[in-house]
Amino acid sequence: SNPREACLNALLEQIESLQQQGYLVLLGMDANKSISDELFPSDGLALFLQKSGLLDPIEYFHGRCPFPTSSAQAGSPIDFFFCSEDLLPFVETGILQEAQGACSDHRCLVIDLDLHSMWDSSGEQTQEPQTRGFRSNNTP
Repeated sequence: SNPREACLNALLEQIESLQQQGYLVLLGMDANKSISDELFPSDGLALFLQKSGLLDPIEYFHGRCPFPTSSAQAGSPIDFFFCSEDLLPFVETGILQEAQGACSDHRCLVIDLDLHSMWDSSGEQTQEPQTRGFRSNNTP
């Protein structure tokens, strides 16, 4: 099977499990591929986003990014943040210029999460961090 699809499917399973437990999700991804504009995607990142319900906060606040996020690939962005819709009121995002940030062939994506406001609004006590549960079984 396609390793990219296997990885996205495994990640989707983990995210859906966390969402069912009431967690909000913030995900950073070097997808090495742009998001298709298909209305009814059959695979890829667009289908992953449709099924997970995650949103791109950069696109949400600033519109579709008009330039690539990697100089190694011309065209659309391939680097992303995705988050649960309920996180949007607590998120600020941006993309630095090519000469800013670390020495890389990717632009630096920036996200600021206002944790104090988020925790004050939730009325819940904070929980101890947990180890990552995502595993990909796409090795030969």
